[in-house]
Amino acid sequence: MKASRKTWEEQKVQFVQGLLFCTILFLLSFVIPSKVNSIDLNSLRGKKLHSFEYLEETGKKRSPLISIKLDGDDREFEISNIDYQEFSHNLFKEEVKVGDIIDIEYSTLFSGSYAIHALTKNNKDYCNLEKVEEHKDKNRRWLRFLSGYAFLICLLPLSFEEKPNIPFKGLLIVGLIVIFVLLSIFVGTEYITLRSFR
Repeated sequence: MKASRKTWEEQKVQFVQGLLFCTILFLLSFVIPSKVNSIDLNSLRGKKLHSFEYLEETGKKRSPLISIKLDGDDREFEISNIDYQEFSHNLFKEEVKVGDIIDIEYSTLFSGSYAIHALTKNNKDYCNLEKVEEHKDKNRRWLRFLSGYAFLICLLPLSFEEKPNIPFKGLLIVGLIVIFVLLSIFVGTEYITLRSFR
């Protein structure tokens, strides 16, 4: 009996660890990515496009980005992550050439890089800030539903002093599968990428 109780106590430690992990994920969905407000963006108007290049970020997980430079400006601007996913690539390649006059709206990231959220030529914006924010919102829904359910399943066993005849791990797996299917149907699987939180 004593050995059995110790085993249950060890299992409860695993549930506590799961609880902490789910709490961090759930809270993360409220912290990042922050909503981009067009009022807070920096603007550059009537600038000549010096160059643009499609690149991949270096690191463990490579992500595509567009590197953009403007005449008379040493800074390197970029379109990456969700902004890249929602960017009108085909139209941009067809309609925008080096030397064209463009307007951009951008923010400065913690890393010191400059993220473009609007790129306009002749009043036509090739970025889609509204679509980007919708993408982020749906990404948050994925994270909140999955981590919220896992949080509840990890919390429930901690109320039992003795090991109950409830297959918590089975409930966790089945529940996550059901939520995954429902979110896939009603939200969409294209919004589950973790790039949304970079």
